[in-house]
Amino acid sequence: MRTIKATLVAYDLDARSPEWTELSARIAATGARLFHVFGDGKPSPFSVERDKEARFTVELETACLFDDQWNTGPMSTPTGESNGHRVFDWYRDHAWTERGRAVGHYLELPESAHAARRDTLKCAYCGVYYGAIHPDHRAIPADGMCNACLGSEYLKRADWPLLRLRSVGSMWAKREPLTEAETETLAAVIGPAFKAAQKALRVRQVAKARAAIERKRGQQETERAGMLWLLDHGFLPECAIYYSHRGVFVFDWREKMDAHERSALLDVVSEFPYEYEFKGGNAAAREPVTP
Repeated sequence: MRTIKATLVAYDLDARSPEWTELSARIAATGARLFHVFGDGKPSPFSVERDKEARFTVELETACLFDDQWNTGPMSTPTGESNGHRVFDWYRDHAWTERGRAVGHYLELPESAHAARRDTLKCAYCGVYYGAIHPDHRAIPADGMCNACLGSEYLKRADWPLLRLRSVGSMWAKREPLTEAETETLAAVIGPAFKAAQKALRVRQVAKARAAIERKRGQQETERAGMLWLLDHGFLPECAIYYSHRGVFVFDWREKMDAHERSALLDVVSEFPYEYEFKGGNAAAREPVTP
């Protein structure tokens, strides 16, 4: 089941009216948790007249499930076509609250939506979903433990309780410690996988560090060669600065040269064998070369 059809009810009511008091009590009675935040300031795709409610049919996606909100599929709204929206079980835009208005929306969810949250399990460490609701979700393991992140190089022993799968609707409830049997089972699987992952991580870290050292060495050699070239041609290194992050020498960077100094530099800088520019980028640049 890739999508679930539901009804979104948008509202724009006087926050002091009996209608809002009755509506908010009715929504709260369903168990929906209010998501009361400032909106993004954009016009709502679910427009509604002042002091009215409006109903929209939405297709809720089941690939990624949350305990208080949903993603919709592509749909047409009064503001035009869209690739989808994030909608909430119960939403109120706080920007309108300060103006004495209750503006937002709520969802009338079918039993299939509640079942999707109840029957879909999720790992609290890596976020992978398990169950038969969506074809992309994994099959639920017999031991009720996530098997998607066992080879993670970052999975510490203190994180193991997060691997016990829970329904999407109860992800934030208090977690009990692992039993001794669960701990032993995970240790037998995670121990070797963690060591192998750590070894692979170290190989990548060494390669990255080596590349950074070689890159820095190349930058230092380029700067040294460029400054020596300037000395050999009668200029002090202070006339230029080397920006290693850009790989370019910049002349006239500290203070503006007078006409004589600039003229003397321009007479020879065209032969400078590295990429360069004058402050403000007002000079031609040569392709960099290997020192």
